[in-house]
Amino acid sequence: MKIKPAVFILGFVFLLQSENLFTANYEAYKFFLQGIFSLKKWHISTAIKNYEKVIALDKDAIAAYKDLIYLYWLSGNNEKALQTIEKLSEFDGENFKTTNFLAVIYFTAGEFDVAKQFWKKTIELNPKNKTATVCLATYYSDNKSNDAASVCRDFNLAKKECEKHIPTCPDSMFKLAYMGQCCYQIDDYKKTEEIFLKIRKRFPLSRVGTYQLGVTYKNTGYIDKAITEFEKFEKLTPKKEKDSSVFKELGHCYSILKDYSKSEKNLLKALDLEPLDIVILELTALNYINWKKYGKAIECFNKITELMPNFADAYFYLGQVYYDKNKDFENAEKVLLKAIKINPDYSEAMNYLGHIYVDKGIKLNEAEVLLTKSIALKPKNAIYIDSLGWLYYKQGKFDDAKRLLLSIVDTRYPPIFDHLGDTFVALDRIIEAWTSYALSYDIKQNKNVKKKLDSVQIKIPQKEVYRQMLLRSKGHYNRMPSFKTGYKAKLNSKFSSKSIYIPFFYVKNGNIKIYLPDVLIQGGCSISIKNKQTEILPKAIESKIPYTLTNIIAQVCKIFNGSFYKQFTDAKVVRNKNKIIYSKDNTELILNADTALIERFSQNNITVNILKYDNLYGSKIPSKIEFSFPDMKIKGILEATKVSPLVSAEKE
Repeated sequence: MKIKPAVFILGFVFLLQSENLFTANYEAYKFFLQGIFSLKKWHISTAIKNYEKVIALDKDAIAAYKDLIYLYWLSGNNEKALQTIEKLSEFDGENFKTTNFLAVIYFTAGEFDVAKQFWKKTIELNPKNKTATVCLATYYSDNKSNDAASVCRDFNLAKKECEKHIPTCPDSMFKLAYMGQCCYQIDDYKKTEEIFLKIRKRFPLSRVGTYQLGVTYKNTGYIDKAITEFEKFEKLTPKKEKDSSVFKELGHCYSILKDYSKSEKNLLKALDLEPLDIVILELTALNYINWKKYGKAIECFNKITELMPNFADAYFYLGQVYYDKNKDFENAEKVLLKAIKINPDYSEAMNYLGHIYVDKGIKLNEAEVLLTKSIALKPKNAIYIDSLGWLYYKQGKFDDAKRLLLSIVDTRYPPIFDHLGDTFVALDRIIEAWTSYALSYDIKQNKNVKKKLDSVQIKIPQKEVYRQMLLRSKGHYNRMPSFKTGYKAKLNSKFSSKSIYIPFFYVKNGNIKIYLPDVLIQGGCSISIKNKQTEILPKAIESKIPYTLTNIIAQVCKIFNGSFYKQFTDAKVVRNKNKIIYSKDNTELILNADTALIERFSQNNITVNILKYDNLYGSKIPSKIEFSFPDMKIKGILEATKVSPLVSAEKE
């Protein structure tokens, strides 16, 4: 949550500033109290009248001047606000509280350079003034040139200004908190965390920093940590001070973690405090969609449209729920047209409605207009292009459909390959149709796509099917990204049994590095396989590694090598139930007949079985591998811990 600087300053000043004294004048004091009560009821015009009476009765009522300036500003009467500022400046311009206040008002009025001078004067009058220090830093965060119209967010300058003044008051919670805010704004999350944890250490009973830590953790992907901080903040907040923000954040975090029940609980608490908050209502509705409580989602979106009839997103989401979940075409069309009417450039709504028309085979001319416009707005959006390609298919323009769909196959969006398969069937290009359906099914196991795959496979000669399955299996390898994991290994031999952990790094195109621990090889070592060449470091240890172990490692690593499949191009092939078996000489490869994933590979009396695959970016990564070397009576299992992308392959 990024706080708008102007709003932050105003709230900050009025929070810290508590001067409500003026010269003893009973009648003026009476109107001053009436002004306060009017303000509490949010009766702005009445409050202004009462404060004007105060000033008329007591020209030295500083607190009334300040409140009146604030009310003029709040009601949009900037001219009167500035006139009142000038009067206050004339007779109380050497009071640091007044100069600080005037700086804020000039800042909100757009007079940034004047504001800066008043903040500087405040610090001259009171060097340890917390408010002026923070606000001067915020001036830099919003404006770095003398041109008041040139607004930027150079929080680096704000941070430097804070650093300059923190030594005057090193234990100031407010200076540290603002410093943390600046670090957060410049994406220095490590420093942000450090500062707010420092505040917690110095002020253990304070809530300051707890909420900001939660926001920092949430925005850096540490959702569990964020929840801990938000719940701590909520617990420390007195009942009368509770607001919706923390419950909204908790609701969003729990929804991300797919704990929809806890998400609902917190979002409903937020709505109890702010029943008309559109953002909270939208988060609640989206949580219900993810939770598959579509009726409640519709209720929330309808509430949003009542409160904000021109909120196009609400109509768009309603359209999705009506059509995707309830198959209610009539209402879906109605709300999607409403979204497009509100926002004529709403490409998502255009594409979605156009796709519905294509899906139902109706209003195809209207669909083409919608889809063409959505692509004009976002020319590189593969989903939009897929929708138009699917429309061309429905119109019988198969060559146009093929051209469009082939242009976006790199996106690896499953419906693209499904639609491409249908197009190839229409063009009587069966093998290409089979390949397209296989790609769609391999990315996302859709039952309807599997039926299409099976229906075209029976039209292909068996020998060609076996060839295509081998190519499909190789395709799994080609799509496999660089990754890292650690295999927990259980090794058993005739004489001993060991459990070890083996770090494993795979760099796309077959480069592999593993680390063997000291418990297995004295001193430990790394084994790198690159371009079929094996390198062991340190080299002095190479002779100490048993041949059996290096042989097993080589066999396991072969399945991560692109040239692995070449040896089976002219192999003997048979099918046994759900297995396709390729054999040649003393080598055997078994593929799953549904997925073309490797189930077993054996060579030179060493057998490797892949018992389980994990998903990474839609690709399949071997995560549980069993191996055996019967001649040496050795067997074992490698089971991957977390499989994650290998971002910096060079370093590994």
